[in-house]
Amino acid sequence: MPSFFTACTPEEKENVQAGSTLIISSSSEIPTGDWVDRGVDIDYHVKINVNFSGGKVVNVEPGVTIEFEGTSAGFTISGSSVLKMIGTATKPIILKGQNAVKGNWKGIVLESADPNNIWEYVTISDAGSSKASIYMNGSALKPSLNNCSIQNSGGYGIYLNNNNIEFLAFNSNSVANCTNAHMYLYPQSIFSLGINNTFKNNTYAYIQVSNNTLTTPTVWNKMDVPYRVGEIISKSKLEIKPG
Repeated sequence: MPSFFTACTPEEKENVQAGSTLIISSSSEIPTGDWVDRGVDIDYHVKINVNFSGGKVVNVEPGVTIEFEGTSAGFTISGSSVLKMIGTATKPIILKGQNAVKGNWKGIVLESADPNNIWEYVTISDAGSSKASIYMNGSALKPSLNNCSIQNSGGYGIYLNNNNIEFLAFNSNSVANCTNAHMYLYPQSIFSLGINNTFKNNTYAYIQVSNNTLTTPTVWNKMDVPYRVGEIISKSKLEIKPG
């Protein structure tokens, strides 16, 4: 009797090896849906830069660990796409290098202005082979980061490359052990830094503020490291909080 085989759908193909690490070395191996907890120590091993584009919405489940191999490996969120990573205190989401050394992988590049790019209880370590572990590039970005840990970066911890980037939430985050400053941002963005953030274990123990012009009223809140400022032209009210 002849045997008949049917091709797996992409979703079925992704689940065939559930319980083992999914290795992503080409675009055809990128999951078509959410990045689920596969029940192993390393859920995904990424060898390329994964570009989330075309308005795609992707969730990374709590407890997922993603390992990156190579200085060009990382994530880019472009267009109107969303990468939502919401872990918990007991099941954080971990993004790390194959080797625990600074700059072992590129990091995350955020170019999407969709406000649903929300990251909570996410640890990002060993990234920053280029500019920063998290590089935000574009106008009117509105991400949220809460209870995240950015550590062991080969560059800056977080780099905001535009004066119109505003955190909708930035609370209880830790940035530590970076080669460059903890953060780089424009003066107009400082007001969106929230509370209970810690910055530690850096040779350059400060938040670097770009030379720029303030055009709207803003408030600078106290952080646990100083702001390092070059030249700022203020054309509007600037309030600097005590401390």
